[in-house]
Amino acid sequence: MSTHAFLSASGAHAWSRCGIKPWREKDIPDQSSRYAVEGTEAHALLEAFILEDTKLLKQYEGTKMLEFVEQTAELIRSHGGIVHPEERLDISFITSEKDAKGTADVIIIKKNEIVVIDFKYGMGVKVDAVENEQLLIYGAAALKKYKTKHIEKLTMVISQPRIDHESTWSLTIPEVDARVDKLRLIAIRILSKGGDHSLRANPGEEQCRFCKVKGTCPEYRVTALSKITTDFVDLDSSSTVLKQVQTSINSMPTTSDQHLATCMDAVGLIEQWCKAVKQEVEDRLTANRFTDDRYKLVMGRPGNRKFDCDETVIHEAQKHGISLEEISETKILSVAKIEKKLKKEHPLFWAKVEPFVQRPNGKISVAPSTDARPTVNEAITFEPLDDSEFVDALIGMSADKKLDNSSK
Repeated sequence: MSTHAFLSASGAHAWSRCGIKPWREKDIPDQSSRYAVEGTEAHALLEAFILEDTKLLKQYEGTKMLEFVEQTAELIRSHGGIVHPEERLDISFITSEKDAKGTADVIIIKKNEIVVIDFKYGMGVKVDAVENEQLLIYGAAALKKYKTKHIEKLTMVISQPRIDHESTWSLTIPEVDARVDKLRLIAIRILSKGGDHSLRANPGEEQCRFCKVKGTCPEYRVTALSKITTDFVDLDSSSTVLKQVQTSINSMPTTSDQHLATCMDAVGLIEQWCKAVKQEVEDRLTANRFTDDRYKLVMGRPGNRKFDCDETVIHEAQKHGISLEEISETKILSVAKIEKKLKKEHPLFWAKVEPFVQRPNGKISVAPSTDARPTVNEAITFEPLDDSEFVDALIGMSADKKLDNSSK
């Protein structure tokens, strides 16, 4: 029976850099999102292109997704060779796990070359093929599966059409073998040492970006703050943290270019950490298991008013002798503009269209307990918070000791 690898190919960029990560995450379920669902849909559409499934392709006719997927399909065709979509591969000889498998988006077998193509439908993070551990594992697994003395090189390709990005990395067979040997040794060490927690976390932007536990990872915390305060930070004292951070901020206008460059190197890591801390506090508050009373959930400001049916507004305007130019520019004017412009002059029109005004609810967010807004007590589902200013996030560090203790 085949299983999904504990040390998966898709997570190799992280576990090859931070060996404790898969152990700390192993009991935390994956959380789906609309982006993940969208990516799965796009991959199914790419497979339909390759297999010429005209029925599925017709369903997406005229959509942007079809247009982007077709770009990757054209790239695949340009390579020629024998194409294998959604290729299931044995990666156990690399991860040292019995029956471990991984699925490559596309494997192409050519006369003297194997090509691995990884399709990325997302556009939030630009992905490169060079030194890409996931592609390397799939490529090595494909070389093992399709053994032939004529194969001289492995070519790995990332196709990310929504940001017009394509990246290629080619290696000779000896170069592949050397890199795979290093990954194999890392995997063996993780499997043999991780269970007894003798491994330490190794924070970094690449390996921490999608980590499930970065909000409570002590090594990540220390690394992020130490980057800007230069000295070790006493995380048990929120006043000390804020004072050191404020001192660092105040010194920016007079600091050296070299120090500023060092700070810039850490910006991505720090931003990830801020978001992770806020999300972890929010998750615990939502689940009613956050024990420090310094923070609570509040409802954010409602969104702007808008009409839920522009056609109704246009129809009512015509009935009341109001020209289209009075209520639109390139599209229907905002509710506020139409109200200000026409409510008094055409009260009957306003009475007809006002019921179609809607206003999105504000987003749930974390705020200090001193915030004047009422507490949101009920557990509800919400979208992840947007990134915020660094200092705002650091104010949340006063709850950090509780976060760390509750995770032990």
